[in-house]
Amino acid sequence: MSATASNIMRHVIIAAWLCIAIQPSAADTVTLRYGQIPSTVRSVSTLYLSIAQQKGFLAREGIKLELVPIAGGTDKMVAALDRGAVDVTQTAPISSVVVRPCLPT
Repeated sequence: MSATASNIMRHVIIAAWLCIAIQPSAADTVTLRYGQIPSTVRSVSTLYLSIAQQKGFLAREGIKLELVPIAGGTDKMVAALDRGAVDVTQTAPISSVVVRPCLPT
């Protein structure tokens, strides 16, 4: 094996070990409180959440999704964000996602 191939192999092995070491543990799970209007629970606008949960994408990344119902209206969604009751909320169009800024506690 040439020196270049050996060097590349060494880097690949180090990268693989780092990836294994960085995998989130159960203690690293983050709860994401997702506020949504009850009428949108089964709409196309939240289809991506259902797919992500069913396929295990969120769990794989250490994210526990907590769906928080919010009485209808954008004003109530923004109020829930302001109170800290939810971390993320969305109105029907995907372009209207609102995220509460993460402030140090």
